[in-house]
Amino acid sequence: MDFQRRRLLIWGRTYPETSRKHVETVCTGAVDMDEPRLLRIYPLADRYLADDHKTPKWRIISAEVARTSSDPRPESYKIQPLSIRAEGHLDTADGWAERRRILLRDEFLVGGIEDIERRQELTGQSLGIVKPVSIEDVIVRRVSRSDLEERRTRYEEIFRQQELWPPGEAPVPPRQFDVRVRFRGPEDSRVYDRVILDWEVYALAGNLRAKGGILEDNLRDALLRGAFDPAKKDVHLMLGNISSHPQEFVVVAIFYPPIPKPPEPERQVGMFG
Repeated sequence: MDFQRRRLLIWGRTYPETSRKHVETVCTGAVDMDEPRLLRIYPLADRYLADDHKTPKWRIISAEVARTSSDPRPESYKIQPLSIRAEGHLDTADGWAERRRILLRDEFLVGGIEDIERRQELTGQSLGIVKPVSIEDVIVRRVSRSDLEERRTRYEEIFRQQELWPPGEAPVPPRQFDVRVRFRGPEDSRVYDRVILDWEVYALAGNLRAKGGILEDNLRDALLRGAFDPAKKDVHLMLGNISSHPQEFVVVAIFYPPIPKPPEPERQVGMFG
């Protein structure tokens, strides 16, 4: 496998999965800053790495990466975790200006679900960013009892194999609910309903659960008044597909910078100043 050192900007991560082969892994989204393109880094057991090798959102790193031979999607890469070096962090200065400059490139943007499905069929493209023309609703739904039992059984079977787990925190338990967003892209013919896998959304749910109340209502309200508020946020959805179902695209991360302020009009100076 031809590993090469690249500079990467981390822009998102999905909810962790337990795995017999890879311990606990997340699917991590990155921009290759040496040759601007969107990448998918998998697998990566980030929580079990030393701080110097971690990949928090908006960290710039350099690392040895290579195309994944087992995944036909062109954006899918493997990473050598111990090769990761932190090189910086993009903050939110000037209305997220630097994050916007790097992430919202024309070649990364798609017109919606229908556009990225066409691209996938023609070229295999599996990652893209859409700016919705509307966010219709957020749906928070408890996982069915049978599905939750299946997830818990699989989790417990793996967790019992203690030798698989490095010292430290226990693996993240399986999700007990799904979060979905209903939206329409600028080139879509209808509204689409897609699951959100962004880890930040489920971390927000954990914080809200600690405050009490009805989680489903609180999380929906927090998202609609926060990341998805059209009056305050210039929301973009990071779309990625499922390896086993290439035409099934989901929301792998949410990018929600503040709406850019309009430029101030130039001051007209008369003959007397």
